[in-house]
Amino acid sequence: MAYKDFYHLLLESFSQPVELFTGPRNMPFTLYAEETKLFVRHGEDNISRIDPK
Repeated sequence: MAYKDFYHLLLESFSQPVELFTGPRNMPFTLYAEETKLFVRHGEDNISRIDPK
């Protein structure tokens, strides 16, 4: 069985944008991957990159 760390698993799972919601405030956000980078879009199109660390 090949081992994949959590970050690479997220990259594969979110190759297409997925709209999600936060738990406490039920606010929408979108998680997606571009090339080898993971991004989250929230609020008024604020985009943040998620690092592997």
